[in-house]
Amino acid sequence: MFASRLIGLGAMALGIGLLVFAWRGSHAPIDRVTNALSGHYSRETMWSLMAGVVATTVGAGALYFGKRRH
Repeated sequence: MFASRLIGLGAMALGIGLLVFAWRGSHAPIDRVTNALSGHYSRETMWSLMAGVVATTVGAGALYFGKRRH
């Protein structure tokens, strides 16, 4: 029980960190220019965003559905 919750907390922390990194990266001057010209964010920003969403979802699932003792 404790290990799955600890892994869930770690995954959520990693996911939130990646989401913050992606959000800050999307506001960088070079990424704004790339977005203005192409309509897309840079690859690094998109990968960080996708990985952050996945890690946060996996972490929340591990916390919610982790093994429970009754």
